[in-house]
Amino acid sequence: MSDKQEGRATPHSDIAFLSNNKEDVIEMLMKQYGEELKRIIFMYVKNWSQADDLIQDVFVTIFIKLDTYKGKSSLKNWIYSIAINKCKDYLRSWQYKKMMFADVAPSIKVDDFAINYVDKNTLDSADFLSVVK
Repeated sequence: MSDKQEGRATPHSDIAFLSNNKEDVIEMLMKQYGEELKRIIFMYVKNWSQADDLIQDVFVTIFIKLDTYKGKSSLKNWIYSIAINKCKDYLRSWQYKKMMFADVAPSIKVDDFAINYVDKNTLDSADFLSVVK
């Protein structure tokens, strides 16, 4: 039984598939992998709106890089690696860190900040201990 008959695509059949019109290929890939990729991206970023943004980035990257696919791995593996790398890039980004700080900052009490900004050198030990308590 060939790989095609068993329902598995080979790298060679993937390359033949990719020789079609780029827009048609992207549309077909979005239908085939879109929802599953979105769920995987959500598992990384834990935010549905950010998952929507990242899935768009993934498919734009696939559209741009489609010509660079060499067939060394399956098309599905290639697409998933792009999606996972986009997630990791996002989690390392300043945008993500800034968002995480904004979520945490409102829960910090004013007293916590006061303790951190007390000038320990200008207070005697009794005054400092009263501020810390």
